[in-house]
Amino acid sequence: MSAADLSHDLEGSWKWFVMVGAFCTRALGVGVMYSSGPFIDEWLDYFDRSVATTTWIFSLATLVMACVCEFHFFLLF
Repeated sequence: MSAADLSHDLEGSWKWFVMVGAFCTRALGVGVMYSSGPFIDEWLDYFDRSVATTTWIFSLATLVMACVCEFHFFLLF
């Protein structure tokens, strides 16, 4: 096995580690957002705002994660 074959094989395996790490990060991020739903009533009382204004941060976080995931996908492949 030549050095070129070995370096290519090692480079290909790092893509899978990055992909698994990105998947775990996305899963944890979405899990935290979805599991914080029971706190919305408390936040509505605390901030004294409407539901649309209070939950805007969840929409913004989902948008950012979707854009970043697409960027990571194009970098890996």
